[in-house]
Amino acid sequence: MIGWHAQRSLGLWTVLATLGLPACAGKALISQDCRSDASCGGMGGSAGGKGEAGSAAVAGTASGGEAGGTTLGACENGVKDESESDVDCGGPSSCARCFASARCSANRDCESNFCKNAHCAEATCADKLKNQNETNVDCGGVCPPCLEPATCSDGIKNQNESDLDCGGVCSAQKRCAVDQRCTTAGDCESWVCSAGKCLADIVIPPAAVIDDFEDGDFSLPTNPAREGRAGNWYTANDGSGIATLDVLAIKRGASSVNGLHARGKDFKIWGSGFAVDLNNPGGNESGKATFDASAYSGITFWARAETPTMLIVALPNADTDEAGKICSVCSHHYGRQQQLTTTWQRFTVPFAELSLEVGGVPAPKAFDSSGLVSVFFRFAQGASYDVQIDDVAFIKN
Repeated sequence: MIGWHAQRSLGLWTVLATLGLPACAGKALISQDCRSDASCGGMGGSAGGKGEAGSAAVAGTASGGEAGGTTLGACENGVKDESESDVDCGGPSSCARCFASARCSANRDCESNFCKNAHCAEATCADKLKNQNETNVDCGGVCPPCLEPATCSDGIKNQNESDLDCGGVCSAQKRCAVDQRCTTAGDCESWVCSAGKCLADIVIPPAAVIDDFEDGDFSLPTNPAREGRAGNWYTANDGSGIATLDVLAIKRGASSVNGLHARGKDFKIWGSGFAVDLNNPGGNESGKATFDASAYSGITFWARAETPTMLIVALPNADTDEAGKICSVCSHHYGRQQQLTTTWQRFTVPFAELSLEVGGVPAPKAFDSSGLVSVFFRFAQGASYDVQIDDVAFIKN
């Protein structure tokens, strides 16, 4: 017993030598690995643990039951197990992540968090990954400092701003002032963009406003006085389809909260639309009368549509409307077409540019604004529409 104790104190390799067994090129004896020199770790052996070629991280393993033997876990057995991406590392296993050049199938297999061409690569400041000690992707820590995120108040024209800190992505916070650059009308405080520059909107005197819809109802406003105009907005159609009309919040800038919203479809005879009488306090068809608009040169309004839509702006007057008691074949009015887009735009319709719809009897010779009956926004037969109208007004001569 004394001799055996002394022999153990010489160490494992002395014991092996004493017993005449091979030491397996400096690695612990594993009987199944030592059938030939080529099967041992080190030079000529299998790929080492953690993906380091030639290291064969096998130590202290003995076949079950041998005196002094220790069974190693899967992450230390020097073998590429099914759950590892390389020997003793990576994959969905609980093993350490693999070093550079080891095999991998995903970034998570690698210590660098960067798997490229099926092998772990060194992390860099241009790999589009947050690794190393970076504070954000490819910046901070060992990489160049991170840039501050762009804002609508950083004093720099960035993001997709149409001008410095305004328009584009910043439009909800700040639209651009007159003379600043713009891409669309929505970039501008004035909602007028022409040739890439925000322009001032035209000035409309309060008395010239037919309806701005800020009171939230269908009646024409009377405060301040609007030259005696009185009437209500209503749908006008051939009765074959479906139409709705309401006042809703449109949020077209801080100065315009509400607008008129009209939808319609399936009108198969002559079409549909919506209108307002200018001199009809009672709101009945039989109560319509004319309004003298000879002090004005046309009308203007803002409009947009959910999809591009052709709008006919018709202006019934004493010559074309039954209220004038002149026509025997009526409802062939003066008007003009306007193409609406999905962006708010100001439209201007001069009286001098109106065209007469053929078919009325007798046919008038010229448009007479002194006998204006109503403003009629109309859509052709078969048209479907979903439009918003705002700030309808006269234009002064």
